[in-house]
Amino acid sequence: MPPKRHFISFSNKALWSMAFVLLALAFVYGPSVRDNGFVNWDDDVHLLENPFTEDLGPRSLGPIFTTTVNGTYIPLSTLSFAVERKLSGLNPAVYRLNNLLLHAGVCLLILILARQAGISWTGAACAALVFGVHPMHVESVAWVTGRKDVLYSFFALLALYCYGRYAAVGQFEFQRERYYAMVLLFLLLAVLAKPMALGMVFVFILYDWYLKRPWSPGLLWEKIPFLLVAAPVAGVTYAMQARLPELKFPDSLLTWVWCFAFYLRKFFYPDAFVVFYGLPKPLAVTNLTYLASVTAFVLFIAGIFVFRKCRMFVLACLFYIVSIFFLLRFDAAADANVVADRFMYLPSLGFCLLLGYGAQRLLEKYGKNVFARGALIAFLLAAVTGLGAKAYYQTLVWKDSVSLWGHQMDIRNDVATALIYQKLGDGYLRQPDFQKILDHYVAIKERPLNTLDYNDRLLLENDIHKIGMVMQYFQAAIAIKPDFENAFYGMGDLYYRLGNGPLAFQNLARAIELRKDHFDAYFLLAKVNQAAGLHAEAVLAFRKAVELYPEHGRMLKKVLPELERMSADAGQGERYRKAKEELLKEFGG
Repeated sequence: MPPKRHFISFSNKALWSMAFVLLALAFVYGPSVRDNGFVNWDDDVHLLENPFTEDLGPRSLGPIFTTTVNGTYIPLSTLSFAVERKLSGLNPAVYRLNNLLLHAGVCLLILILARQAGISWTGAACAALVFGVHPMHVESVAWVTGRKDVLYSFFALLALYCYGRYAAVGQFEFQRERYYAMVLLFLLLAVLAKPMALGMVFVFILYDWYLKRPWSPGLLWEKIPFLLVAAPVAGVTYAMQARLPELKFPDSLLTWVWCFAFYLRKFFYPDAFVVFYGLPKPLAVTNLTYLASVTAFVLFIAGIFVFRKCRMFVLACLFYIVSIFFLLRFDAAADANVVADRFMYLPSLGFCLLLGYGAQRLLEKYGKNVFARGALIAFLLAAVTGLGAKAYYQTLVWKDSVSLWGHQMDIRNDVATALIYQKLGDGYLRQPDFQKILDHYVAIKERPLNTLDYNDRLLLENDIHKIGMVMQYFQAAIAIKPDFENAFYGMGDLYYRLGNGPLAFQNLARAIELRKDHFDAYFLLAKVNQAAGLHAEAVLAFRKAVELYPEHGRMLKKVLPELERMSADAGQGERYRKAKEELLKEFGG
């Protein structure tokens, strides 16, 4: 007999379960919504500097669905940002709140799916709670750019629920075609949010096995439309990011197995979470870390065979495999990081269901013993509370760029890369408080020390220390990676803010030399030239910045006011008017 399935019923248990889950999420993620801002880890690329999120007109909608972001085709995620930006501007609380609402929707769908899979409301609540407050999921929820994870997971689980209704042979026969169409629709939306949703096609096959659908060739044929919907969209991203990994035995195999075991360890032993983890060194089977990973992998596969009669256990393990498989790396040649917490967002669903199922079985077995039942409930509450407290702390890490990268350096400074140093320096540079430090330093640095009072001397020493610290971050990045153009841009930006035009020019020129299409470097170089009285050179640099991004016509809103001011300063108002007309005509402003 197939597992007993349940469908939505708004009983008291259902309502209490939903309310408890939502309350836990509000407690854990409330501070993130209220206090956190944007960070300099892809929030700029996906939202802040993405011109296609600036409005919802035809000039944006077309590019949203015909371009990629960071080499990934995620038009639905970009469209969601465009809608929010149209309605609320760049208020970070709005974007984080919507991430949280989507995460809450995912958790409620887990409640419903757990019931559909035959788990009691108590067990379903445990599954949804573990998923909802697990600290490994904070990156996907508290990070604005994590939108693609919560958005695709929401639609993927809607598709899975509808597939379960479609597969309910003998029930709701007149609605089967409707549910099949809904599966297609939600699967398409999921893959438009993130190509990783392609793995759901294999999840449907796994779900057939779990529900004990009678085998027939038709089970495979009915999946063809799903592949036709998902594969082309996911193929766009594959075409952009396709690479042949450098396969070396046993290094490649050890890397793959370590990635496989990494996510398992982090889920079941959530110790500390950062953006960058890095491969353990040395990469050899004699390294105990890799030996432990191989052991865990073997035990995992053996466990599937040993506990094959427990369909929920097998479902959890195979769900993990089919949903994480495309993200496991064989090498780290083309990736800033071979693993990331966000990759485990949806693949952890099976284990959450398994934990909920286990809680249900224990309560059924020991529920009549008041002491045992009380102890079990206390343990479950303590476990969820511990996860929630860890997640609460982790949301604070995403408060801003400085806290994010500072946490990275505190926890895993052994994997400090040029990118981490550059991001940390840039984070300090963008803080309003740091700008005040720069302004104060510029204002009093030329005054003789004997004219400064005691307080100003202390402030000056503090300013020099903090400015030097940021400069050291950029220099450390350059020391690790001498051709790191963004580190030179950061140095140029710092010197510009300090009023040191020659050094600003020198570093920006180096950034442009290393990357000919560095829009930000050209834009800042124009300001440096203007500050030095080189108006013609400033205008040329601005024009070069616009030429780099002809499809980003809205950047003219940023460029033209600066260009007008420079032309006016140079007494070239008429020349500016002609240049403006030419730019608007050429770039469609």
